[in-house]
Amino acid sequence: MDELATEAFSGNSVVAVISGTTATGKTTMLRDLKARAGAAGATVLSASCSRDERDVPFGVLDQLVTRERLEDRARITDDAHRAVVRLADHGPVLIIVDDIQFADAESLRSLRYLTRRMLFAPVLIAVTCAPGVEDRPLPAVDEFIYGSNIRRIQLKPLTRDGIRQLCADSPGAWPTPHWATRLHELSGGNPVLVRALLDDRDRLEPDADSGIAVGRGYQHAVVACVRALGPLGVRIARAVAVLGTATDLHLVSRLSEVDAATGQRGVDLLTASGVLRDGGFPHRVTQAAILADVPAGEHVEIRSRAAGLLYDDGAPVTTIAEQLLAVGPVQHDWALPILREAARRAQAGNDLARAIACLKLAHDCCANEAARYELRAQITQMRWLQEPSGSSRFLTLKGPMLAGKICSDSVLASATALLWNLQHDDALEMIGYLDGNPEVAEELHITRLLMSSIYPGVYARLDRPLNGDELDTTAPRHSTSPHLRLASALSAVLRNVADDHTIAQVEQILQDEGLENGPLGCAVPALLSLIYAERLESADAWCERLLTQARQHQTPTTRLMLLGFRSMIAFRQGDLGAASEFASDALGHIPEHELNISLGHALAALAEASTAMGDDEIAAACFAQPVPRSLFQTIAGLHYLYARGRHHLAGQRAHAAHADFMACGELMRSWNMDLPAMAPWRLGAAEALLSLDEPRQATALVEEQLRLARTPGRVRGMALRILAQAKPLSERPAILERAFEELQHSASYYEAACALSDLSRVMPDKAQARITARRAWRMARNCKAEKLCQTLMPKHPTSQAAAPGPAAPGEDDTPYAQLSQSERRVAVLAAQGYANRDIADRLFVTVSTVEQHLTRIYRKMNIRNRDQLPTELRVGAAEGV
Repeated sequence: MDELATEAFSGNSVVAVISGTTATGKTTMLRDLKARAGAAGATVLSASCSRDERDVPFGVLDQLVTRERLEDRARITDDAHRAVVRLADHGPVLIIVDDIQFADAESLRSLRYLTRRMLFAPVLIAVTCAPGVEDRPLPAVDEFIYGSNIRRIQLKPLTRDGIRQLCADSPGAWPTPHWATRLHELSGGNPVLVRALLDDRDRLEPDADSGIAVGRGYQHAVVACVRALGPLGVRIARAVAVLGTATDLHLVSRLSEVDAATGQRGVDLLTASGVLRDGGFPHRVTQAAILADVPAGEHVEIRSRAAGLLYDDGAPVTTIAEQLLAVGPVQHDWALPILREAARRAQAGNDLARAIACLKLAHDCCANEAARYELRAQITQMRWLQEPSGSSRFLTLKGPMLAGKICSDSVLASATALLWNLQHDDALEMIGYLDGNPEVAEELHITRLLMSSIYPGVYARLDRPLNGDELDTTAPRHSTSPHLRLASALSAVLRNVADDHTIAQVEQILQDEGLENGPLGCAVPALLSLIYAERLESADAWCERLLTQARQHQTPTTRLMLLGFRSMIAFRQGDLGAASEFASDALGHIPEHELNISLGHALAALAEASTAMGDDEIAAACFAQPVPRSLFQTIAGLHYLYARGRHHLAGQRAHAAHADFMACGELMRSWNMDLPAMAPWRLGAAEALLSLDEPRQATALVEEQLRLARTPGRVRGMALRILAQAKPLSERPAILERAFEELQHSASYYEAACALSDLSRVMPDKAQARITARRAWRMARNCKAEKLCQTLMPKHPTSQAAAPGPAAPGEDDTPYAQLSQSERRVAVLAAQGYANRDIADRLFVTVSTVEQHLTRIYRKMNIRNRDQLPTELRVGAAEGV
């Protein structure tokens, strides 16, 4: 521009047209030119054109040359020419016109006249022109800007290097090394948007997605750029913002009510101005800023029209539903099925909040009373999965359910949820209402079968319980219903008639179904079957997998159910710390008065784990608050009674403990599910009797428990340990060794540590007893059983233990004989309870060497970990040590 000004002011007039898209710096260039020309002594005449004044005759010319200078309005063009000539006689003249595309036709003809008559005058005419979305400008505009001898200057968006140069003097560090690229992506090189982002950077923290601060400054700049394109540009931008994309130009044009050519021009200009990028928005804030600029009334109208257009075009239901959700209730016949299907897909896609929103809107759109009740029932079921303490909502629908206004499937699903939440009277009323309904005959049979297993006390109150044939657990094995097969499997486990095929079937159904049908459909009966069948490792693996699914499904209720089971599993495996952690997590997410089956399991697991760890305050707190009487009509009540008995026993309240254990046993026998793996009440009662110096009665209970626990496992190992306490001292070591083997084999490490602890106290060989005690201490420490650790070793020993020695006579035929001398030394120290670092220090080797030796030891001795190392590894003088 400086070169053009020099040329013009030397006596050769110049006409310059500065063009470019919105906000590329055209007006800024005119301002700079005006300032420099004024400083050089030139006369400056300026005008700014407006879309609203394009129909005012000579409106632009009136801004350039005041009326006092114009002698006759009828000859305004000639008078304007003479006025400029007079000014040029006294020095250079700069004529500036901004946004000439909005100039009136009369002023344009006058300007064109000036350019022809002043070829050799010191006059520079500089105008700016920006393309618009509206129809092409007046012919006079084209005649002016595309005439001969016109110097054209095209301003383009900033490049990445241009952005770096613009920001060179901007203080402050950038949050990412690729900030110039991100600024270019967000602005399209539009200087206005770049400067807005620079302002936001100085006031805000960087955006997590882009690494650039995107705030109000950027939003205002976006709206300004859109408005600069005129009313049609605004309509097209809003249409794209509502649809979320400009890829379907036909749809954008229809929604903005313009022809396809205008729609294309608008999209092109929005892209050139940096508002759009690759058919979409460069940032979610860009779209949000445009939508926020839509007046409230227009917003509803445009969203409603968008939903209708999308429906007519056969768009995906989720896309249509998104528009409907933004509008609110509508009276379209097609809206209800669209929203229902969108809810189904949202639930399948693990977006429970979106599913509920779709169903609530469908409810508001629906005029049919029965359909509205059905939608309320579905919403209630979903919200229960989302809010564990929200089961009371089912009761608001109890009246319509019993009046037949809600379908039978929803009534049964609500009854099942109420059962789980210990609201048994209401659940029984709903189930009684469905009795004899052929529509839910199979589902009702499954519910009754599950009630006989999980809610046996409630099941006894049914008007029509199952008969002998219906309770036959072998009949449904070949059924196509996974729910029936799982309900039958759980019944078989609890009645101690399950076999390996039953358990394999349970795991196969878990593999196939997971949480697809909700937690109460498959997960609950399957996990209970595995736990009570003492398949703890499998139960733990499945519980972890299902917890991952629950997090993906965003269903807190399911997660709390699974945490309750996880705490049971962890305690039975001897991981007291994990049991306490899982149980506390579950109990911490729901009020105390909202107890349910899963929280009953968690409460019992927390109390029993705390008792074993010696944390009597936490254990006592578990029983400080009263629990609903309805809990004792469920299997969770059995665990609660057993855990309270253990707590009483630890506190030397033997009579109270005995009462709880016997109450537990009385319920189990009355429900015909006296399964040792569920709650070994006889063993607890026997321990209480031993404390009361009643060994004969205690022995009778233990021997009865051994007859019931026919297969080796956790309960049988526990029974052997209690039996040893009632036997003469000389008989105890052999019994305790058998107990330890069974407990170790069943991976019940806390109980195994207790057996070793007892064994260390009755072993005649004091050296061997010390080794056994140390091993028990280490196992107890791994289980977080602090109370047992203190009993074994009140102070952690730091004194030297004897070094391992060679194999004992007669060991040549044992797996120990297969070990090398180095491996034997490591094995003996590991059996004594030394950590890998301590073993490495004593043998002067690296920790890695110790780990490698242990790996080979486990393989050669066919064991899984150091807890299974033989107790007979002895102390002596080692070779080479």
